[in-house]
Amino acid sequence: MIYNRFFICFFIVCAVSSCNQQREHEGTAASTIEIPVELKGPAQPTGISLYDMFEKPQVIQVNPEEPISYIYELKYVRGRYYLTDFYRKGIIVFDDSGQVLLKLFKKGRADYEYLSMECFDVNPANGEINIYDINRRRIVVYSESGEFLRSIPLGEHVRIFNDFAVKEDGSFLVYIAFGPAEEPRGLVAVDAEGTFSETLAPLDDDFRHTLVYVPYQNFHRLSDGTVTVRGEQDKNEIYHVSPDGLLTIPFHLCFDVIWSKELRATERPSMGSDSDYYNVPEYFETDHWLGFKVRYQEKYSIFFYNKDTGRLYSGRSSEKGTLKGLIEKGEHDPVFTGYSAGDRLMHVYNPSNSDPSIEDNTIFVKVYKEKCVSPAG
Repeated sequence: MIYNRFFICFFIVCAVSSCNQQREHEGTAASTIEIPVELKGPAQPTGISLYDMFEKPQVIQVNPEEPISYIYELKYVRGRYYLTDFYRKGIIVFDDSGQVLLKLFKKGRADYEYLSMECFDVNPANGEINIYDINRRRIVVYSESGEFLRSIPLGEHVRIFNDFAVKEDGSFLVYIAFGPAEEPRGLVAVDAEGTFSETLAPLDDDFRHTLVYVPYQNFHRLSDGTVTVRGEQDKNEIYHVSPDGLLTIPFHLCFDVIWSKELRATERPSMGSDSDYYNVPEYFETDHWLGFKVRYQEKYSIFFYNKDTGRLYSGRSSEKGTLKGLIEKGEHDPVFTGYSAGDRLMHVYNPSNSDPSIEDNTIFVKVYKEKCVSPAG
């Protein structure tokens, strides 16, 4: 089986397929971001530090006064931070000072409760908290103060998803990666009653594998209200949906490894050192930056793309199982994070989760705000 590993050939393939698909929506070509996952060739991205892109972080100390297990999501909406306790199925809301504003823990079988919490989002217009109860196939909606408002049953064509975005009018955007080709797959619009509305960006029919997403935030919001999400690896596109529902495709990712037809149709591809399978387990987008963590042949690489200058930078490549993070004066930042909102990147650290002997329940949230000036060089 022969794979073409030269950017020039793959760029032609990407440009033809992605631009034709994208012109259906906006009429102008997406910017192509060439990502060298093999880290070979003469033109390698310049290395960059997190602190070249963002200010020194603000550290917010939050003490919910009770143990928090595994933190699953962290979001910033309307001046508030929302984080989830995965095992206890609840949400803690706090402000920039670390003051806890709300603890929403309502797991149960009553109509005003939820059996499970697969993911959640907050309506940017009114602060309503929307929780996806995957066990009962519905969205449970609470007010900004935590009062039960309503539940929304999901229609038959709205299949399993692991993240979603609530629009200001109460309708939803979901990304459906699984299911038969005849069912809606890809970026899908769902109305405020939970009924399938339309497929905004479909998956290719021959694209079958299901190992792209991991439990991290997939949808992000920019400061202007635009919702952004990275699509599946059939087209490797970044989608933007404006507050009024207009879909655009501003970025297309071109990797220097080409998948065969057989690999695209494999549901559980090999992740070994001799495989041409790659994935992007973590991604963020802020107002001026895109960030990607790419896994290929048991190694991770980090890339950052400046949306203003169109320039790609590299972080640190690491060996299997030891993602050491970014470099700043020879020191490692704790971890690459996919949590972002508007002009900020966020990282959360829960000491008691990693060391059960710690009795203090304080959680540390690091907030990195974008610098006004793009890095030189």
